[in-house]
Amino acid sequence: MNPSNPSVLGRPLFAFCIGITMLAAAAMYSSRARADVSFNMSGCTSVSVSGTQVNCVISGGNNGSPSCSILVNQSPSSSAGGAVSLSANCSNYNASAYYWAKNGVAFGTSASIADQLASNSGSSAVSYRYELNACTSSSCLPSTSVAISVPAGTVIAAPPQGSGQFPATCPGFTKTINIDLPWQSTDSSTRVLTSNYGGFGSNDALVVRFTAPAGSASYSAGWVSMAEWGGGPLTRYSQISTSPCDFTLASTPANWNVQYNVSTGASLSYSLQAGGSQGPYIFLMQPGTSYYLNVKNTTYQGTSTCPSGSQCNMFLDFFKPPGT
Repeated sequence: MNPSNPSVLGRPLFAFCIGITMLAAAAMYSSRARADVSFNMSGCTSVSVSGTQVNCVISGGNNGSPSCSILVNQSPSSSAGGAVSLSANCSNYNASAYYWAKNGVAFGTSASIADQLASNSGSSAVSYRYELNACTSSSCLPSTSVAISVPAGTVIAAPPQGSGQFPATCPGFTKTINIDLPWQSTDSSTRVLTSNYGGFGSNDALVVRFTAPAGSASYSAGWVSMAEWGGGPLTRYSQISTSPCDFTLASTPANWNVQYNVSTGASLSYSLQAGGSQGPYIFLMQPGTSYYLNVKNTTYQGTSTCPSGSQCNMFLDFFKPPGT
């Protein structure tokens, strides 16, 4: 057969041979192409494709750099001490060993540790430092540490007996709302509303006076609480004192959990006890003494939260301590 001029019977056979040759060449090229391309997706959170480009996406902090920090899951909130719970929080690092130390002394080798701190009867906080070294079989990351403190146990003396006049005029405020709260529990019909006292403006002060009867003693806690009324929630600062217009503890948050006489946030709430010894998270009142719940429309740092010219009214509910 002449390849340049095949016969009529030879032409199909010639075409068949050419086709087989081209398919074999394509298969060999495809196999080689597949063998020459591989992807290592280790460390990729996800993969994105744009045209012929494949991108490895790594999520998380530090742009993929290995790091470990300490999560504080639980720590003491009062001078009574209590439980401590810490855990390692590693990113882009598969630690296989953990070495903890407490004040420089080896403490544990797990990813999480627990401890129990003693009460503190001193006049200043007691601090404990926990250190973590996270390691693989070949290396360790730089150590990281955290300080946990047990607050001071010495009770700070209460402010001196209020000598201010009531109704009060708080300096620096547009007006002062004075409410003399009867020593009886409120209900839906006797709930106190600031809107009934001229409205609680952006630069107004609110002073609520209440007095546990002399000679009374409660056998369980009562409470007083406040929240927004007729508007949206916003942060307020409040403080119970024996003086009207007293906001002095705003600058010392470390002392808030000593007498439990500060509340800040969108809702304000206090547990109240008359007579006896102070319990945890309860404000202790002396029967026969007048106390003043002082409230302003700012954060504890003094930043205004109620828009200028607005009324940011609240309601007040009171449940007197049983036994009084």
